[in-house]
Amino acid sequence: MRLRRLTMMAAGYVAACCVAAIVIVIALLCFTTSQSPFVPDLELVLTTTLLAAFVAGFVAVLGLLPFLVAVVYAKRNGITSPAWYVVTGAVAGVVALSLNLLLTAPRGGISLSDLSDHPVFATLSGVAMVATVAGIFAGYTYWLMAVRPQRKNPN
Repeated sequence: MRLRRLTMMAAGYVAACCVAAIVIVIALLCFTTSQSPFVPDLELVLTTTLLAAFVAGFVAVLGLLPFLVAVVYAKRNGITSPAWYVVTGAVAGVVALSLNLLLTAPRGGISLSDLSDHPVFATLSGVAMVATVAGIFAGYTYWLMAVRPQRKNPN
């Protein structure tokens, strides 16, 4: 039974990272294209899919540490509330953004002036907002996949 729980936790984490990546890519598309992002264009769909796969891997690496802290704390204290996972997802999004800035800023990898063409991404608060929203969706997705089934059937 323990293997099943660990498998559900891992699947929930992967799904949460994919959902967070999709939220980030949608935000990028909505604020970077002059035309509607929902116009079906095969090249745009392919590019978006590849970008989402890259961002999902990036989210998975940066979000692992905050995820582990939140899940271990929740497991030890028996927390199964969706609100816990939504709030910790938002915090994890901001922590992952901070880790990204800490790891890349000293080498000059990220400059907010590079993002000045984007109305939301031009400021750190805009980037933090997108990371927070992505974390909220990721936290809820994790709760739906890994916690909710355990809540219904604790065995």
